[in-house]
Amino acid sequence: MHNFELLIFVASAAAFGIAIWRAKHGIVPKIRELPALAALEDLVGRAAEMGKPVHFGTGYRGLDTPEAPIVVAGLAILGHVAELCGKYKVPIHYTAIWSYNIPIGRDLIKRGYTLGGHPEMYSDDMVAYTGEHQMSYAAALMGYTLRERPAANMFFGGIAYETFNMLGAGAIAGSVQAAGTSRIYYQPFLVAACDYALIGDELYAAAAAVKKVPEETGTIRATDIIKAIALLLIILSLVLSGTALYAQLIKL
Repeated sequence: MHNFELLIFVASAAAFGIAIWRAKHGIVPKIRELPALAALEDLVGRAAEMGKPVHFGTGYRGLDTPEAPIVVAGLAILGHVAELCGKYKVPIHYTAIWSYNIPIGRDLIKRGYTLGGHPEMYSDDMVAYTGEHQMSYAAALMGYTLRERPAANMFFGGIAYETFNMLGAGAIAGSVQAAGTSRIYYQPFLVAACDYALIGDELYAAAAAVKKVPEETGTIRATDIIKAIALLLIILSLVLSGTALYAQLIKL
């Protein structure tokens, strides 16, 4: 068993190494079009037409939790949305629960408006700190959404039960909603309450697509290969187990 686990580890490491090496040398795998990611520009355009802001959240989980990779992916999408807001002259509001997300959010939004061609639109007030408690975070999300009624409500990252509060408030406010997380428990709620949703690991793929860093795109490819190998091993184990069980039944 230990030898098998070592073999899987070596194969996984090799898959990542080869995929990253190929990406660095120009052989970058293509990420298929994700409807939720493609729709973000339409959502920002809707906000421009309505003269209303865009709201963005990355969820309760932080960079010091096991869900940190999900939060990083959500922050990458925040930077992309901020650039779209700069392009269409739309104000954005980012709600942060953790204090260390304040400078990160401000930097991403400021850079986004600069890349979008309208750096003068940026303001530090675009990032709001709610206090580091989940209930205060949920209350701030609902309060802002129902007061300002943003045209688009986006929630990508390490979300938790505040998802219900935010998406419910967004639905009441008439916002078009897009969200995504790799946390499996919350997938049904995103699909039910959102107009556009990134399901499971699509969040990582979307983050790699907007950042356009070859090494990150290569890791997405390597992850897909490892998943395919794992699926084949599961199928093989089921076949072998079924064959052994059938043989025992025949003997009986």
